[in-house]
Amino acid sequence: MFLCHAVTMDLQWSLTQAAQHGMICSMRVVADTHLHLYPVFDTVQALRGLATNLRRLDPDAVRVGFVVDRHDCEGFSAVRDLLPSAGLSATATGSDLCVRVDMEDGAPLYVVAGCQVATRERIEILGLGCAPGIVDGTPAGEAVAAVLDAGGVPVVARALGKWMFGRARVVRDLFD
Repeated sequence: MFLCHAVTMDLQWSLTQAAQHGMICSMRVVADTHLHLYPVFDTVQALRGLATNLRRLDPDAVRVGFVVDRHDCEGFSAVRDLLPSAGLSATATGSDLCVRVDMEDGAPLYVVAGCQVATRERIEILGLGCAPGIVDGTPAGEAVAAVLDAGGVPVVARALGKWMFGRARVVRDLFD
């Protein structure tokens, strides 16, 4: 729900006009849901690379990147605070958790805040569309509940080795 709200803000007028004329609208979204922007990265270069890669996947889709910050990083803040002098500019979308970055190719890139939690069981939980704040070491079930309580979408990061052996049951229980 959060992503749809943020992305459709720019499309609201078009969709309203189409609905008034009885047209059915749909849009495709291509997203990277596991981005890290560490302080040593060039934020502008990283966003350009992301936009290029997403455009290769589907040149006509709305492009979205989810920056999942660890407890010790503020990658989303780096995007939000972009200066126009850097060649790109970030524009508010009506949500503190999403910004629109106007890319050189004329198509926007939506960047959405998120968090990454290393749980007590050593399983990585991502919270898409929610602010960081869940403490590392939180039990996996509690981390998922905290993401949901914050209005985010919980994701169990794909890591086959972490889904097997002793942790397999924890991962299965998260899906039940």
